[in-house]
Amino acid sequence: MDLEVHEYDLGVKVLTPKINNDKRGFVSEIFRNDWTGFFGKDVPNQINISKSSPGVIRAWHRHQRDQTDFFTVVKGTMKICIYDSDNESKTFGKLVEIVASEKKLQVIKVPGKFWHGTKTTSDEDSYTIYFINNIFKLNLNKSKIGLVSFTNAFMKKNSESSFWNTFIADRPISVYMITPKA
Repeated sequence: MDLEVHEYDLGVKVLTPKINNDKRGFVSEIFRNDWTGFFGKDVPNQINISKSSPGVIRAWHRHQRDQTDFFTVVKGTMKICIYDSDNESKTFGKLVEIVASEKKLQVIKVPGKFWHGTKTTSDEDSYTIYFINNIFKLNLNKSKIGLVSFTNAFMKKNSESSFWNTFIADRPISVYMITPKA
């Protein structure tokens, strides 16, 4: 099966699945374990759904353990942003911004090693189905990271970024590193 996949910087990929319409509505596959061209070694092991009210920001965070997130917005509109803060990386300072909505079904692959977050930009709640390749354990140690140094580095590199204005200028945020307990 040929997949429509668009590749962005930072290993971010967007899959636009085939939609099969008829008079009753539509049906579409958003995950198949034989889609190795999209999922690669990051085959999902858990599927979740989240609801966010208009204007809600879920940012910034990143994952350990080679976690990869896959987001599919099924209602509303959401901005998904991914940022590389590793000053030793070839992609340091790179920012990828994707607007996803119910109007165009997509699966967005986000490598968890990068800082990432979302904001519901629609006037209605957003509903997002998201897959993760590692099982989430409730005993994860969620430790706060220094927001000041990250914020300063981000501002210096991206002072003109619409992302900064969209996510941070209108309210304070927290920055987290998700680290599993042994």
